[in-house]
Amino acid sequence: MKSLSNLSSLLVLLFISSISNAQLNQNQQTNAPALTNGVGLGEQFYTAPPYQKKLLGNPYLDEDWKKGKLKVKGSNQVFTLDQLKYDVANDLFELFIDNKVVNISGSNVVSFELSDNENVLNRRFIRAADYTIDGKQVDGYFEVLHEGEVLLFERSYAYIKKATYNQALMIGEIDDTILIKAEYYYTSGPSEVVHIKKTKDLKPLTQEGSKPKISIDRGELISFFRASVN
Repeated sequence: MKSLSNLSSLLVLLFISSISNAQLNQNQQTNAPALTNGVGLGEQFYTAPPYQKKLLGNPYLDEDWKKGKLKVKGSNQVFTLDQLKYDVANDLFELFIDNKVVNISGSNVVSFELSDNENVLNRRFIRAADYTIDGKQVDGYFEVLHEGEVLLFERSYAYIKKATYNQALMIGEIDDTILIKAEYYYTSGPSEVVHIKKTKDLKPLTQEGSKPKISIDRGELISFFRASVN
């Protein structure tokens, strides 16, 4: 009888052990996806490297090489060049001399001129830092659009348009883009300028009580400005 009792006890222990092992195996299978992020044991998990954004676009005032002239600080000499570019984004001049590109920082250039290959169009630029707006200096260069008692300037500047890519929806631009934009100023004193943001900023140039009715468009603005100050 004693041997039967021992056998019964052994069978109970084996039964309990088998239930515990089965439950442990089930827990392991249930937890495996959570522990391995959905990747089964023995499988390899690959991820693509993150995309490195690029900066697209053109940083130059004019992308083509132009004939031009440079006047540098500390010298009264004006240098005539056959191939010249101005990098607006980095305030840097590129000169193509003897089959090599030579760089000159904009901080060393007082003024410059650009013309097309036929010398038909001459564009003159002066250092914007010679003028202030609300007591603060302006960066870059002013292109002189009109000369007289009151001057009209155009200032080109670089603007970075940020990428708009939505990874979840897989739509939008994936790279940043550099854009060259323009803004306009006129002189209100020997070294002061007014930033033309809206047409109402031109009201001081018009007859008393009249309102300028133009858009801030280069051609239309030049025509209106010349008519107003002459």
